[in-house]
Order: sequence, then structure tokens, then C-alpha cells
Amino acid sequence: MATAEIRDPATCAALGEFHTHHVDLELEVRMAAKRVSGVATLSVKRLSETAMTLRLDVFHLTIHSVCVALPEEDTIAAQWSIKPFTVFGEMLDVEIPEELALANAFELTIRYETDVESPGVCWLEKEQTAGKKLPFMYTQGQEVLNRSFFPCQDSPSVRVTYTASVIVPKELVCVMSAKLCGVEDYVPGEEGEKEGTPTKKKFTFEMKQSVPVYLVAMAVGDLVEAEVGPRSSIWTEPCMIEAATKEFDGVLEEYLTIGERLFGDYLWERYDMLVMPPSFPYGGMENPRITFVSPCTIAGDKSLVSIVAHELSHSWFGNLVTNATWSDFFLNEGFTMYAERRITEVSQGRPLSCLDAKLGEALLREEISSLGEQSPLTRLRVPLDDGIDPGDCYNQCAYEKGYAFVCYLRSLVGSDAVFDDFLKRYCAEYRFQSIPAETMIAFFLKSFPELANAAGTDLKDGISFNTWLNEPGYPHFTPDLSDAQGIMQNCESLAFHWRSSSTPVQPSVLYLSEEAKQWEARPVLYFLDCCLETKFSDADVVIALGDTLSLWDSHNSEILFRWALVLIKNDVVGKLLVVRWFLEMQGKQKFQLPVYRLLTASSNDEVRKFATDTYAATKNMLHVMVRDRIELLLAAVQKAERENESVDSSSDSDVVLVNKVEEIRPHSQELKTEKAGNTWECPMCTFLNEDASASRCEICDSARPGLPRKTRKLSQWLSQPVENTEHKSSKKKQSPGAQTEPIEVIDSSESGKSDDDASVTSAGSYNVGVAGSRRSNGNAGKVAATKANQGLWADLYSPKTVDDLCVNKKKVQEISEWLERNASPHSGVFQKRLLFLCGPPGSGKSTANAGGGTLAIDTLSFKEEVDDEIENSDGEW
Repeated sequence: MATAEIRDPATCAALGEFHTHHVDLELEVRMAAKRVSGVATLSVKRLSETAMTLRLDVFHLTIHSVCVALPEEDTIAAQWSIKPFTVFGEMLDVEIPEELALANAFELTIRYETDVESPGVCWLEKEQTAGKKLPFMYTQGQEVLNRSFFPCQDSPSVRVTYTASVIVPKELVCVMSAKLCGVEDYVPGEEGEKEGTPTKKKFTFEMKQSVPVYLVAMAVGDLVEAEVGPRSSIWTEPCMIEAATKEFDGVLEEYLTIGERLFGDYLWERYDMLVMPPSFPYGGMENPRITFVSPCTIAGDKSLVSIVAHELSHSWFGNLVTNATWSDFFLNEGFTMYAERRITEVSQGRPLSCLDAKLGEALLREEISSLGEQSPLTRLRVPLDDGIDPGDCYNQCAYEKGYAFVCYLRSLVGSDAVFDDFLKRYCAEYRFQSIPAETMIAFFLKSFPELANAAGTDLKDGISFNTWLNEPGYPHFTPDLSDAQGIMQNCESLAFHWRSSSTPVQPSVLYLSEEAKQWEARPVLYFLDCCLETKFSDADVVIALGDTLSLWDSHNSEILFRWALVLIKNDVVGKLLVVRWFLEMQGKQKFQLPVYRLLTASSNDEVRKFATDTYAATKNMLHVMVRDRIELLLAAVQKAERENESVDSSSDSDVVLVNKVEEIRPHSQELKTEKAGNTWECPMCTFLNEDASASRCEICDSARPGLPRKTRKLSQWLSQPVENTEHKSSKKKQSPGAQTEPIEVIDSSESGKSDDDASVTSAGSYNVGVAGSRRSNGNAGKVAATKANQGLWADLYSPKTVDDLCVNKKKVQEISEWLERNASPHSGVFQKRLLFLCGPPGSGKSTANAGGGTLAIDTLSFKEEVDDEIENSDGEW
């Protein structure tokens, strides 16, 4: 499918009108100011003869000038403007000058700089690095963050080649997801500097292969290089280079060779790795030519190098053949999980590969249990809609349900060898392309026509592709993992005996543990997962387990993570210093958040105090995204302790109670709370109160900005009924309109609680306005509501809140009518919110504009049951 035919709701770009095919970046990294400044030149092809406005994605960028020119000709200044798009981006509209009205190709030159809040450009203080000597910066483009690095058509369907020159302080080194072409001393021309004295360095790069925009990546820091293979190097800080070299020496080339044998030639020339500082919040990012990985992969015994197999597999699945939109993220991650486990099977044997899959299966169960089986997020094809940040939809389903889907395809063809050959041909056919799921399915059916129905559009037998793509919940196929059954049974049996043991530990349990002392890391991980199923009979037994299996001394971060959870769950207070040491040694979000969730959920006052004290001591080494989310957890506990969890549930003849679930993800970190006096609480700590007189947050003491840093919540979208049909959104983005003055709806008889983006004053007034980006001054779509807060819930991977929301019908109707009178780019988003609250007209559900019916809302389930309460008032709804 051509890019022009793809509709991507996460970008403002009109993909059918213009296409960017090359980007040239001339950048300077200003570490002290925490800004990147420079010039981006985009080579653009016009796809529509009538298109005269080029629209690009930007976010937290200051644009200084925009010029347009034919190649090799003088530039012409262009008219441009920045307008609201979504809460995770803005649109840069560039009017093509009349002189270029007939040009089919031209270059667009934009002089710009990032700001300190650009979410895709991350700055680390020297305290957050391993060496603690020099600061560090890096970019993170996935999913839609590179729009805050440089202006672009920020869609995975847009693939570009790129060149770059980057000026950095002389003591630092720059790497990019491109070939390093040269390094030279650079003499800035600023006044007052001695002519000829080099104070900076200039790095030049080139990426000849086309990559999706989100894979343009850069890092700058105190870096050194060491060769670990004929086409691989390790980059890291000097203090980590010896350990990293020892860990990965020979491994990368071994995995590259296996990958080429299974999936075809490696087309990126080199495969280097950048071991990031300890505060790096991710496990890895598969940037072409140079993967960014967490230092947690360095265990000292190569027991975690399987992470490299995953990131390397992206060289074929994700980087070479890419999902065209984030709805089909499983094309990247599901196929990569299969490829990773095939590489592991070839290199380490099928039992360990199956055990890997079993560990992933447990993650998937946890995720679906948390999200709810009917959640749209559990579909393979996530039905992303206008205004939804793809990053907010990240979960394990794309990985593990996607893996189950690929295993199902493998089961249909009958053998590993035949399916390996299919994957090799698939990568060759669609290399350097971005495709939707339909293209992959069509290629599969073309490759195995005996499996296709008469129309050649689906399987003639078995589970239909439509079912796989669009039905929520657990996978419809379970891969055969029987080769790991013996290992799993041993782990499960030993965990049962330890959990049920008493002190002193019975000799039989100690005898059974002798074999476990020789286990490889994966069985230990599965064993500890089993230990977490229920509490031990005695905390002293947990200490004995640590002594017996030497868990205290492990250098494997995955083992230490699970061991920390076992200690916390069983209230082993005397050993909490081990937990603190683990939290101090790394800043990985996957580890930090579950540990703090378990600590803050403890009924033990000493454990909760330990959480607060540990965070105070370690927060400076954490990434700001991780800090914000931990502070949410701690703030919720502190608030609950202050208020003793006093919650009122109101009922009114004109009010309907709706249970709803809210996702809290990076950049969606507002926790709704009641107003506390005449103060302001920033959205990074609690929900924003609309008290204009407050100037500082009462929790973190940060100054009140001119706008709330907010994103659209997923709650109303998640709660819409799921249909078992292929998602095809025909809704078009409306052209931007001027923001209008907000109306005010007042009802002093109700206590105030806001809906998704609403904020409430003590008088019960609700401002309803047009949403803009985080840089606009408007507040988004306020809906009158009464709070019945049921507290903060947490699962293993993402914190959530559950609110009972009381909605006043008359206010909803007023807001709906106001939205119809005041069209804006965001009206559709808010009207969808009203549909969530009231049901679509004529649907049989209650609405603000149609009488009769009963409110019907899909309520997501948690590990503990959340009661659905739907109150109706004498048929008026």
C-alpha cells in the first residue's frame, strides 16, 4: 500500500499530498541550555497537483524561519503558522509560494530549536550518568516523539534517508543511527572567542538506507568505543567499557550470523550498541546501526544477552519492514518476539526458548487481566482514533499476543524450515517499506495458496484473520511450549515447597534446592515468578531461600527485580536495604515502577516510609518520566493517609454513575484529586485545580506555568463497546479554526469533580473550552461531574485510577450544544467524550439529546472486582 493511501491519525501530515524522502540536519547541541538548535532541510515530493499547504508535525519547537526552494536554486521565504493538533503535537502549516506552484519536488529549510520540555530530547545531569563526570543527552523517537526533535511528517509510513552534522562540546562524543563519516575540531564564530581555538567538535553522519522517521536517533556524552566483532562495536562511558566489552564480545556476531541464516542478509552494514547511563528508563531501543540498551543487560555472565537477540531481530522486523501505522504495532513486535526466540532456540536450545515464551505468556496474562479482556488495547490491531497518543497504548499485547499470532502462522505451514523461508522472502519483498497488516496477510496467502479461501482473502479453515486482528482478549492459539515442561514443573514444585515451608526449613526442601543452585538464569526467573503467586508462611523462610540460592549476590537485574518483589510482598523489613540497593543501581522504568507500586501498596507503615525515604535519596539519578510516575504513587499514598480514604458516593435523581478506567502513561500523568484549599497542584503531582490565585504547587513546589501539561485521557475511548469488525475510521480531521471564548456552566448544588480534562472550582463552576497543545493556554473540554474517588489501583506495569464519575445530564446537553456551535479541530474529540458519557444517538443507549434508554458502558476489569453502578432517574435518560 502506498504511503498516500495510508491514514495515520497520529500525524497531522496529509500523506496523500506531500512525501518527505530525505532530511538533512545541521545541529548544535547546547548542553548547558538543554537545547538543540539548527536547520532541518526536507526534500519533498508533491503527490497532489492542487496541494499548496504542506503540513508538518512539530512539538515544543521554536520555529525561527521557513524557506522553500527548488534543488540547487535560491530559497524563497514562505508563510507559515503553528496551529493546535493534539495534546502530543502541533501542526506547522507552510504555504507553498506561487513561484513553486508547478514544482513536483522542492526543498523546505526550517531554522528552529528545541525547548527544555521537548519530550523526545532527553537531558541527563552528570549525577544521572555512570561516571558522574559529564552530562548526557539522547533522543527517543518512538512512537511519535521525533516531532519534538525536528519538524517532520511523523508517521512510521514515512521513510527517509538522512544526513547530519552535529556540533558538540569538545569533551563529548556524538553517535547517531547512521554511518559516522567524519569528526573535526570546530571553531565557533561567537564574539569574544579566540580565533582558531577549537572549543567544540563537529560530527558528520549519513544514512543511505531509508528508515521510518521515528528511528532517526542521536546521543551525546562521555563515550568511548571498543570492537567486539568484525562489524560491531560497543559504545559506553569509560567506566563501563571493560564490563560491556566482556559481556558482548563475540555475542553480537554470533546472533548476526544466525539472524542472516534465518531471515536473510543484514542490510545495515554495522550493528553497534550504545550502553546507556543507568538512568536510561528503557530496556533497549532498536535504532538502526546502533541499538541503545540499558546497562541492566550487563550481568557479568552473559545471562541477559537475549535482550540483544530481541533488538537485533528488529533489524529485519520493524526497521527493514515496518508497521505503516501504530495500530499495527504487532507487525514490529510480534514478529520480532518470534525472531528473537528462533535465534535463542538455535543458539541455546528449544527448552530455554520455550521457557522464554512461558515467561512472556505470564506477562501477557498479567497485562490482559489488568486491562480487561474487552479492552481495545488487547486487540492485535489497536483501533487508534484521532487524538489518541500511540505511546499511551503501549502494552504487552503487541509483543506476546503478536508472538502467538506468528506462531499460529507457523503451525499452519507445518515446519520451522518452511516458515523460516517464508520470513526470509517476506523481508526481501518488503524491505525498506512500511506496510499495513493486510499486505502481510496477502503475502502469506499468496505464498501458501492451499491455505486460502476461494476469494484468496482469508484462511479457508481455522481462525480468520479478522478475528485475530479485531477481537480483544487472550490469543486464540497457544504455542506448543512442551519442551520446557520438565523445567517448569521443577520450578513450580520447588516454589510450592518453599512457600509452604516453616522455620527451620525442612531438610527435604534444602535437598530439592541443590539442583536449583546450578540453574541458568531463566529457570530462576520462572521459579521466582512462582514464588510471587502467594505469600510465604514465614518471612524467615524467605531469608533462608535467599541464603540457599545466593540470591542476595546475584548480578542479574531480572533476578534482583523479582527477588526485591518477593522481599516486599512478604514484609521482610529487615532486608529492605537490598531493595534500596537495587533501586539505586539502575533507573529502568520496568523495574522501578513495580517495586514502588508494591512498596506503596503495603499495609506496613515502615515499608511505606521506606519507599518515601528511598525515593528522596535516589530521585536525582532517575529520568524525569520515571520520577513523575513514582511521585504520583507517593502522592496518592500521602493523600490517602491524610484523608483516611474517606470517599463519598453521591446519588441524585438527575445524575448517572459511570465506572471508568484511566490509563496513566508517560506524558499522561495527572492523578485526579479534590481541591485542597486555596492552592494549586500541578498535573505531574495531582490533577490541576483552577484556582487562578495560586502560584505554586503544594506538593512539589513547582511554579504554576501558563498552561496545564496534559494529554487526552483514554478512558472514554477504552470504555466504548468493542465491535468484532475491522477498524476503518472515515473521520477526517477538521481544518483548524480560531479558538473561541469558553462558556461557563455553574451549578452550586453539586460538589465538583472533573471529567478527562476538566478542572473544578470550589464554587462548582466548570469552564468548557477548546483544547490546544500543551503550549496553548486553553483548558480542554470541561464536563460537570461529581467525584466518588475509589482510590489508586496499580498493576505490574502501569498505574491506573478508578473513579466513579457522576455526570449531570443538563450540563452534558449544554456542552454538546456549545460544541456544535463552536467548531474547532478538537470538537470531534469532545463530542466522542460525550458519547462515552451518554451513548450515541439512536443506539439504544442513553444520550443527552435523545430521551429514553439505559446507560450502557463497558467497564474494564482489574484483578479485584470493580462493581458496576449505573443509576437511572425515572426514565429521563
